[in-house]
Amino acid sequence: MKKSVQLPDLKKQTIITADYEDEMKQSYIDYAMSVIAARALPDIRDGLKPVQRRTLFAMRDLNLLPDRAYRKSARIVGDTMGKYHPHGDGSIYDSMVRMAQDFALKQQLIDGHGNFGSIDGDASAAMRYTEAKLQPIALELLGDIEKKVVEMKTNFDETLLEPTILPAKYPNALINGMTGIAVGMATSFPTHNLKEVIDGTIAYIKDPTLSVKDLMTYIQGPDFPTGGIVANKSELESIYATGKGRIRIQAKTVIEAGSNGRHHIIIKEIPYTIIGNKSNLIESIAEMVKNKKIVGIHDIRDESSRGEIEIIIETKKGVDPIKILNQLYKKTKLEDNFSVNMLALLDKKPYLYNLKSAIEAFVSFQKEIYTKRYQFLLDKELDKKETTEGLLKAYDEIDLIIETIRGAKNLKSAKKCLITGDTTDITYKTKKSEALAKKFNYTERQATVILEMKLYKLIGLEKLEVEKQHQIILKHIEEYQKILSSEKVLNHTMIVELKSIADKYGKKRKTSIQDIESMDIKEEIELEEVFILVDSRNYAKAIDTSNYEKNVTKVENEMKLVLQAQTDESIHLIDKNGNLHQIKVLDIPRTKWMDKGLPLSVLTDIKEKDIILIDKLEIDANYLFITSKGLIKSVQGNCLNSKRSRLAATKLEEGDSIQKVVKAEDCEELLSITEKGYALRIRTDEIPEMKRNAKGVSLLKMEESDTIVDICYIHPSQKTIQIQLEDEVVNKYLSAIPLKKRNSIGKQIIKNKTIMRFVSED
Repeated sequence: MKKSVQLPDLKKQTIITADYEDEMKQSYIDYAMSVIAARALPDIRDGLKPVQRRTLFAMRDLNLLPDRAYRKSARIVGDTMGKYHPHGDGSIYDSMVRMAQDFALKQQLIDGHGNFGSIDGDASAAMRYTEAKLQPIALELLGDIEKKVVEMKTNFDETLLEPTILPAKYPNALINGMTGIAVGMATSFPTHNLKEVIDGTIAYIKDPTLSVKDLMTYIQGPDFPTGGIVANKSELESIYATGKGRIRIQAKTVIEAGSNGRHHIIIKEIPYTIIGNKSNLIESIAEMVKNKKIVGIHDIRDESSRGEIEIIIETKKGVDPIKILNQLYKKTKLEDNFSVNMLALLDKKPYLYNLKSAIEAFVSFQKEIYTKRYQFLLDKELDKKETTEGLLKAYDEIDLIIETIRGAKNLKSAKKCLITGDTTDITYKTKKSEALAKKFNYTERQATVILEMKLYKLIGLEKLEVEKQHQIILKHIEEYQKILSSEKVLNHTMIVELKSIADKYGKKRKTSIQDIESMDIKEEIELEEVFILVDSRNYAKAIDTSNYEKNVTKVENEMKLVLQAQTDESIHLIDKNGNLHQIKVLDIPRTKWMDKGLPLSVLTDIKEKDIILIDKLEIDANYLFITSKGLIKSVQGNCLNSKRSRLAATKLEEGDSIQKVVKAEDCEELLSITEKGYALRIRTDEIPEMKRNAKGVSLLKMEESDTIVDICYIHPSQKTIQIQLEDEVVNKYLSAIPLKKRNSIGKQIIKNKTIMRFVSED
């Protein structure tokens, strides 16, 4: 038996037509904003990302206070993930570890027990092995949540409440710094000294007209957990005014005289940018010494102990330690840049802050928090006042109240009488008592407290205690009302608490701030002649002269390119996009001629298929640039000479690319050929000499779909030229190609074949 199926009526369905591009844009924007606001960027008010905020809140839930026992990290991670942050245990534990590291945060928020990683780069132990609890200063971020000072929202499954922000009592964003990478944006706040930041904040509260320069009289500059030296003091004002820039950090070192004419360079503090990479730093120095990039170091020892850094670099006899130190600053991470980008969220929107606006945002947040806190406390005291006033009044007419309760038929009628004076359903001993009872006007709360009062409360001392409490309550109410009604008093209250935090948790500054000129160090290179070999796969290596001379025939036959150079020189590559790349000879691996070497794509950022020319740049020579669309120009070598590792050697039109670059020769003519077989022969004096940022001039006229494939100089004795087609090589007489003017139409010398390149020139 067939069963009928009712199909939906498509005519009644609403179909929305949307542009695919618009839909994708909107979806991506929604995703990006979700990442920015809900995961990646911290908030300027409490200086925390959502994962950090939720971890601290979960630890508060677990009652992991500083005076309590440690709890397994796995339990903390589990609670955080299960209740508030369902984005994987890895991110939660990583944030926990960072908040427990004294070399990562200026003020640790978590007290970690066990292996929480090291400055060398050692990973932390698994969460099942470590334990943690809150640091005392973390309570200054979490305090007053129960006073309803911040908005609470439902968690991801709407079963619990969590704070949208923590009621931080100090500017954590500036003190502990912030880092985060979102979609299309990133943030990087340096760490600062707690006492200095609080002093600056207090100064701003007293005088909001202070400038960034004024605030810097209190906040000298960054204060990193690892110490070190900020070496560009004069640039800090600009960085703090814009919220962007680079802070140059140097390691802090001491030079001591050793034995046998040697010196010890002792590294005491390292730049904050290499936390977790100290061992890599030492390895990189050793590698540079081995490859003779730094000359004059005898030995390197790491004698660091727990919490103290001591890396000893021993120089060779008679070597100036200052020169060695300057080389280390120049070539290693002992001098590094900290990129500042003070981007943070406020009300789920990203803003770029400077020093003043960051403090301003915090102070504005504090005023909001303090107002809510004291309004909450005032409401609570007013509630207590109502209760104590009712009790005191009840003590004065306790006999009448007892008579009312005894004469009432039920609790409801007794309570009604106390509130409204209604004596219905209540029997009194005398008419006078009933008349007095009709004057009762207690509030509902007072009536409830009176009816629930225990008999021992009727003792005289209890009344005195209530009177004492009442006076204290009145005093509190007066204090809170004064704070809420006067901005001056509110500001004073904030200042008192900020000073208390500074006194309790303040530490001495570790990072010194100076202006140290960046050294332009000439490398002390042992001059030596080598041969640079490049094979057909564009792998490069350097061999010494003796190795080359022993294998000269094999080298010349098997290598695509052989260049003779000295160790203080460089080789140059030009790519299809017109960029000139410079590779120092010292950076090319020194091997035997049979060894593999390194790809040029590793030594530069150029792709192998984009390499057009590999050569040593000659300042006195001229270089001919030809593009696929037929533009040509000549550039002097000195225009291409630069210390930069990458330089734009020419300007290109959109869709164009470099086809070939050749060094100018002492010839009178130049031959070019297109993919479709058109050849043009011109005099070399028609090629104009131009600057490197010029596009060039038209070499020949050709179809839009045609491209230049090759050019070459023609020697006077040359009669023929060999041309590589797709599957064969053909010879052509040069006499068949007439000499023409530049920008002429070439002669078609090959039909219905695709030209690849010139093979050789006879």
